[in-house]
Amino acid sequence: MNVRLFGVVVAATVFTVSLAHAQTNQPPQQFKYAATQLKELKAAQEAAEQRAAPQNAGRKLGRGIANLLFGIVEVPNQVTQTSADRGGAAGTTFGVGKGIMRWIGRELVGAYEIVTFPFPMPSGYKPIIRPEWPNEDYEPP
Repeated sequence: MNVRLFGVVVAATVFTVSLAHAQTNQPPQQFKYAATQLKELKAAQEAAEQRAAPQNAGRKLGRGIANLLFGIVEVPNQVTQTSADRGGAAGTTFGVGKGIMRWIGRELVGAYEIVTFPFPMPSGYKPIIRPEWPNEDYEPP
């Protein structure tokens, strides 16, 4: 009985997911202008932060710890951003995969920065990954 119920649930899930697809490969019109403005705003904000916050060993250590502990934040961030840019179906498929890959990258960069924080590499303790902190990339639509 449980096997049949499980089979019905799996079949219903596969059928429902097969119905969810985009009509085109273009993002929704209402998000194009907002996404462009958001990218410009983020670039200006990053430039201002780089001028305001000097890079040093303590900042590199803190950045490494933050990336190691909070790298998982990349998964919901990328789902949200991909959904805003390309629609909900892309957010729940492509966004999850992109988030997992960025999460792994943040974990590795965090471990590297913790181990090498006393040394100014790359030159001037500059961050290896952008954005510098895991929570900087999150902008709800």
